[in-house]
Amino acid sequence: MHIAHEISHLWWKNANLTICDNWLNESFAQYSALLLIKEKYGEENYEKIIDQFYENSQKLPSLSSLDKKTSRDIWFPVCYYKGPYLLAKLEKEIGYERMMKILFVCYQRKIKESEEFLQICPEFRKYYRQ
Repeated sequence: MHIAHEISHLWWKNANLTICDNWLNESFAQYSALLLIKEKYGEENYEKIIDQFYENSQKLPSLSSLDKKTSRDIWFPVCYYKGPYLLAKLEKEIGYERMMKILFVCYQRKIKESEEFLQICPEFRKYYRQ
């Protein structure tokens, strides 16, 4: 999963490297790695990891709360567990095909800021604030 995550940064590398927007790079890369897990190792293994991510993110602040004052101890699990979990939750809501279209648009436009993503995918706004 780690290698898939790092390779995914070939696509997910354009967000501002500020703490509040870099979740786009890291959460999208982690979510992309999860998609590989699902394809290569099956839905059951994917769901186990998603369940772990859910458990690891329950007491974490929202993606929208990330700012310059957020400590690395909080930022890391929000971006690597909560963000990908929420993207997977979004996929379940809107469907795989729509999710892939959204990811393609994000890649094409080289999104840099959270608000850009929320304009492309307004359905995520409720998750962004959870």
